[in-house]
Amino acid sequence: MKRWYIISFFAIGILFSIAYYASYRVTMDKVEMPPISNNITEPITYIAAENVKEAIIQNNTTYIIEYYSLIENTISQEIIDVPSEVVGFNRKKLTDYIQEYMENLPEEERKAGLISYELTTFSEDKVIVRKTYSTPKIEYTFYLDVQMGKVIVRQVSDDTLYAYTEIKFADLPENLKQEILSGKYIENIEELYEFLETYSS
Repeated sequence: MKRWYIISFFAIGILFSIAYYASYRVTMDKVEMPPISNNITEPITYIAAENVKEAIIQNNTTYIIEYYSLIENTISQEIIDVPSEVVGFNRKKLTDYIQEYMENLPEEERKAGLISYELTTFSEDKVIVRKTYSTPKIEYTFYLDVQMGKVIVRQVSDDTLYAYTEIKFADLPENLKQEILSGKYIENIEELYEFLETYSS
C-alpha cells in the first residue's frame, strides 16, 4: 500500500510538471519578441553648419540706439531707420562696424564725450546698440559742408546755409577732410571764427 502511495505521488508530480511546461510554451508562443539586432538600419542625419540660418539685419529690422549718460546716470532710447550701410550685416559685421566707428570717432561724438559704443541685442527682428557718454551732450550751432570744392557753413537748427568761404577743400589736411565728410560740427560763433582764421588763405 505504501509503495502505491509513493508511485501515485510521483505520478501526480510528473503530471503537474508536464502541465506547467505546456502552459509556459503556449504563453511564450503568443508573445511576440522584437528581433535583436546590433546593426543600425536608420541613417543618422547631420545638419551642416552652413545650413543653419544666420540672423541678418533687414530693412524692416527695428533699430534702437540707447544713449547712456554717466554724468546724469540716465538712459534714453531712439528708434531710427536702419542705416543703409548696415543692411545685410550679421552680428560680426555689425560689431566690426561699431569698432571701426570708435577708432575713427567723428568730431561731434568726441566733443559729446562718447566713450563706449556696443551691441547689446542682435536678431533679425531687433537690434539695440548703446552709446555711453561721459560729458553732457553739446548743442552745436554750425556744421561744415563742401560745395563746388569749397567749404561752406550750415546752421544745425534748420540746415540752412550760413556762410560761403574761400577755403578750398582740397587744400585741407587729410584728417580735417575726413572730419568734414563725416560731419564737422562747430559749437558756437567763436569756434567758427577760429576755424575760418586758421584755414583761410
